[in-house]
Amino acid sequence: CKKELSEKILPIADDLDWYQTLVVAEKMQEVQCRNPLLIEKIISLFHKYLDQYKPYELLRVTNVLAMLHWPKSDIYSKLQQLSICHLQVKTVTADILMLVHVLSNLPSPYVDEAVVTQVDAIIPQCNLNQLNSLIVNLLKWMRHHKPNQKSYSGPYGSLLQKMNSCALQRLERINNLDPLLKEFKYLHGKWFQDVLLEKTMVALHQLRDQITWSNVVKFASFLIGTNYRCTLLLDKIAAVATEHIDQIYYSEVHVILVLFSLLNYEPPEKFFEACINHISLHLEDYEPSLLVLLGFALASSGYFPQKVIKAIFNIEFLSKLDAELQIVPWKPARKSALQLMELNRAVCLECPELQIPWFHKRFCEQLKEKKTDLSSLLQQQIYILLGEILGRSHYARCSVLTSYYYRIDFEFMVDKNKKPVPYINQHVAVPNSDYIGCAEAGHSCGKKRLPPGFQR
Repeated sequence: CKKELSEKILPIADDLDWYQTLVVAEKMQEVQCRNPLLIEKIISLFHKYLDQYKPYELLRVTNVLAMLHWPKSDIYSKLQQLSICHLQVKTVTADILMLVHVLSNLPSPYVDEAVVTQVDAIIPQCNLNQLNSLIVNLLKWMRHHKPNQKSYSGPYGSLLQKMNSCALQRLERINNLDPLLKEFKYLHGKWFQDVLLEKTMVALHQLRDQITWSNVVKFASFLIGTNYRCTLLLDKIAAVATEHIDQIYYSEVHVILVLFSLLNYEPPEKFFEACINHISLHLEDYEPSLLVLLGFALASSGYFPQKVIKAIFNIEFLSKLDAELQIVPWKPARKSALQLMELNRAVCLECPELQIPWFHKRFCEQLKEKKTDLSSLLQQQIYILLGEILGRSHYARCSVLTSYYYRIDFEFMVDKNKKPVPYINQHVAVPNSDYIGCAEAGHSCGKKRLPPGFQR
């Protein structure tokens, strides 16, 4: 695809107009084309057409240049000058936000008084998403100009304080859940966690009676991003979903299941019964990867509905899943493959009566081969600490593989007197990876049962 793009575009590159140049550049970004001749030609065309681009298009040009890793040159200076010129005359908040974003993403972000004045003027007009965008860009400028300074004064500090104040005031004023969720859609990150999270949860707690079947999925999706556990809010989500499950779109139920699993929340059994019935009615309608996610989420909560499991673990479905994973990006494909493996393992351990075969041995072996021998620094530190606590390093093991390649971070054993037992003790068998895949849950594969009174 990269080669075809270069071969098709290079002969006609000189005839591209300003819009075609941008489209081609973004296609290069998409397929990660690194042809030096084509890159040089596109940069030359950007020089030619830069004056014709509007703020949104300047932002797109900046994003492309970042991907191409083009060395510092006069094109960045020209982008900077154009952005500042636009900023001085623009009054539309969205345009100003885009131009600020352009300036903050240039190799040497420069901000003059005119930029600060324009940003200051639009702060009261910004919603929470826009304030978040401004603050991210402002922090980039601050780090560039004063990288070693922990606190800031002057115009940057004043802007930051004003944005924090406006955001908190806006939170207090909004008394309707739906517009608040709309502003929360992309609102995550350090600033939100540090400044707004606690106040946001107070506001959501006050508005919890406005959670309905029409917004419960959006609400759950937002909570996933916060990773904040509020039992009252989770209770309300479970109650609404249980009562109105038929009105919730079948392909969105997984959002609520994932939220509960992520936050280790156990809703009433009626919730799972309602979800499973709703899912079972639409088994033929789900995209394969989404059905795997649903099965994985239910299994994580200890539920293995036979209809769902049988729908996933059959040759026809798995063929469809393979076909889908061939065309989706690598990251989501990898995630689905891991979820299928973990679901396969859970079903083999928890539901042997379903007679689902374990078919991920080769997949797990490949994962094992790709895993580096060097543990993370944190893991090494914990291993050393365990050795000091238990007596010596051979009293503990790390990255222990158990049934169906389940990996335990750390393991040690104690005898009936609760004293550590070294792994070199002849009375305790050493794991043998050839046995991995046995169905004896709770015991490291290849190990004999521990002597009476011993615990792992």
